[in-house]
Parts: sequence; structure tokens; C-alpha cells
Amino acid sequence: MSKVLARIVTITWALWLGGMITLIIFVTMLFRSDRPTALEAAPRVFVTFGNYQLILAAVAMIAAALWRVSARSKWITILFATFALSALGAILLSQKIVPRMEEIRLAGKSHESAEYKSLHGRTSTIYSCEAALLLIAGLILPAAIADSSRQRSSAGSAAEDSQV
Repeated sequence: MSKVLARIVTITWALWLGGMITLIIFVTMLFRSDRPTALEAAPRVFVTFGNYQLILAAVAMIAAALWRVSARSKWITILFATFALSALGAILLSQKIVPRMEEIRLAGKSHESAEYKSLHGRTSTIYSCEAALLLIAGLILPAAIADSSRQRSSAGSAAEDSQV
């Protein structure tokens, strides 16, 4: 069971971080190459990614929690904590900041609004923090997998010893 959960956590982490980096690169390049299109497309991309990352955050946290129950490892606990902090950013963005930015944008006041500029700055900061946390999670992931594998192999040899 631990192997399956480790794989789910790994795949979910990869999709989450990969999606975030892709989002940042795509939106940055779109604004550099075609600003009018970017002004129309970027808000939709951020809303869609917000929903996507909430799903990934939920899957990552549930799988990490179940993995932690099946393999008592401090690395899995730390991994869960990084996912939880990243999820807080995702929740804040998708439930508070991005919807307010959309209201301002749809009212046609995004260029003149100090509130919009402030929210945009917060968004950039939160996405950067999330990306950093997910990168840290990626650095922790091999230690969590190795620790979980060691526990499985030592539990397997203990079971064999008790049968002899």
C-alpha cells in the first residue's frame, strides 16, 4: 500500500509543480509576445489552474496523510506540511484573490485600480511561495520514499524471522 501511495504522491506533486511552472512560463511569454491576447487569456488560465491545483492539493494531502499512516516517517510528515502550506496559498488565490481580481477586471477597472495592482502583487508572491514549497517537497520526496522502503523491508525481514 505504501508503494501505491508514494506513487500517487509523486505523480500528483509532479503535476502540481509542473502545471505551476508551465503557467508561469506560458503567461509570461504570452504577455511578452501578444499583450492584447494575454489580457484576455491570462485571467481564464489563472481561474482554470486555480481549480486544477485545488484538486491536486487535495489528492496530494490525502495520499500523503494515508502514506504517513501506513509508514511512520518524519519525511512524509514534512512532505504533508509542505503540501498543506502550498494548499493554503492555492485556497487563498482561488477563493479570495483571483475572484476579486476578476470582478475588478470585468468592471473594466484593472488598469486604474490600485487594489488590482496590489492583488496582482500578492498573487505573484503567493505563486512564487507555492512553487518554492513544491520544489522543497520534491527535494524531500526521495528521502520519504527511501525511509518508507526501509520500513517495508525491515518489516518484511521481521515477519520472516518470526516465522522461522
